[in-house]
Amino acid sequence: LSQNHILSALLSNGNLPQLDLSNANNLMDEQSIGMLTSPFENIANGLHSLDLSRIKLSEASCLELFRCLANVRSLDTLELSDCFSNVSGHLSGMLVGHGLADTLVQCTSIKKLVLSAKKSLGMFTGPPSHVILPFIQRMQRNESLLQLDVSGNRIGDQIALALADLLRCNTT
Repeated sequence: LSQNHILSALLSNGNLPQLDLSNANNLMDEQSIGMLTSPFENIANGLHSLDLSRIKLSEASCLELFRCLANVRSLDTLELSDCFSNVSGHLSGMLVGHGLADTLVQCTSIKKLVLSAKKSLGMFTGPPSHVILPFIQRMQRNESLLQLDVSGNRIGDQIALALADLLRCNTT
């Protein structure tokens, strides 16, 4: 509860020209991600960067986060490193991957996306393709992202081919 109050105060303060918010390494569940993201809908100032690395989001938490971020018009950098280990299965992974890509299409201010993984932790409980592949395939229609960091994810041939296709189609 106190985390939400702090976040609300920061986001509603019109005197802060740009806000860089790091909530990395904090324990979060569906309820707390809703409390974290609800103030995003009433931002008075610019949320410049958001770091939610290593918070272990579930499918429902990811989709709620993406829904709220789609309306933020000042977000430049989004860091989601080591976040998706609680997303298991191909259907859940596809929904999360597509949801993230759709958010980037709607929130054109995001120029940098970090989806890196620590080698010791691994970003996913299984092969990374169940989230990253659908994400990359859907990113072919994105025209605003300038930097994508997927380092440390043990990307195989299938994802490398999808990245190559993305780079062939992408004009930015």
